[in-house]
Amino acid sequence: MSFDGGRTWTGRLIATGAALGHACDARLVWDRYGNLWLTHIAANGGVAVEVSTDGGLSFRRVTEIIPTAPKGYTAPKDARSRQPGLLPNVSDEPAVAVGPGSVWVSYTSLPSGVLQAAGAKVTGLGHFGSFSAPQSVPTKAGFGGFPGAGGIAVGPRGQVLVVYQNMGGQCCSRIYTALDPDGLGPRGFGSPRLLADTNVQVGLRIPAQPNRGIGAVPSLARDWNGGPHSGPVYAVWTQRPKNTANTAIMFQYSDDNGTTWSTAVRLGGDHAVSQFFPAIAVDQCTGDVAVSWYKSGDTNGHPNSDAQIWATFSVDGGATFAPDFRVSKGTSNAKDAKNFFDYGDYAGAAFVSHRFYQ
Repeated sequence: MSFDGGRTWTGRLIATGAALGHACDARLVWDRYGNLWLTHIAANGGVAVEVSTDGGLSFRRVTEIIPTAPKGYTAPKDARSRQPGLLPNVSDEPAVAVGPGSVWVSYTSLPSGVLQAAGAKVTGLGHFGSFSAPQSVPTKAGFGGFPGAGGIAVGPRGQVLVVYQNMGGQCCSRIYTALDPDGLGPRGFGSPRLLADTNVQVGLRIPAQPNRGIGAVPSLARDWNGGPHSGPVYAVWTQRPKNTANTAIMFQYSDDNGTTWSTAVRLGGDHAVSQFFPAIAVDQCTGDVAVSWYKSGDTNGHPNSDAQIWATFSVDGGATFAPDFRVSKGTSNAKDAKNFFDYGDYAGAAFVSHRFYQ
């Protein structure tokens, strides 16, 4: 945590198996009232939701969202579902987002693979309602997939848009969005809409991520605070262009909540290397948008096996972007970690008061 705009940082262990339990896939987001929301996968597979009202000095458990199976779906009795203590359905890759008066959590419900979301009304610091029952994106079981870390965005009127990559192979590696037009109202999510064909199947191995592999990792962000660019919703994802093994970061925006999208723009000027794990954030103070990603390189004689973090930003609602620039001071290699996870599954970013954090 930092109380001086990121000049100095203090770290401490908060999920120790005690008050917050054990944590996996943790995510943080501030709302306009100063509540700091924390979500993560709980020990039994549910989605734990915690909140801090003192800047992250302490957290308390708000709820644990229990994933549900789609209507008519019966979970197979595989090894995972038979493990003692696990729910019949478990969560994966939870994401959290806030709007002007609500907080939302999305996640993949396994083993069905259906994307679900739940939200709560927020009225002030420490003042919020109960989370709604989980609602599912209306897809066939097994057709939903992985939203990455930023798979949900809340609009200025409380509308909720989710994004996810389906779990098919390379031929079916597509990204979809689904809209709940009234958020905490009664309508629920509409039918998914195709956003892009990515040619990046989940688990695609590249030299910089040789064990865990990568996915398209689609992410959303939008200005919900009534700034100069409060209309569009922004999307980034990873794509593998035809006739190349290198992956690229793509950007689009929509002015109608995902019904139609702008022409996809490729970010990052170096097309001779792989770029992966994009993260996107909007500065709610200015409406500016920033994107960061991993960019592979070579410092040890093995092409594309090392990685740095690069970024860019836009001050005109995504119409143009600044030349990309290097963020990380050094270069890393996933093999140095000496475990199967390499760099993990995704990256995160935050943007506030002209400061961008990755």
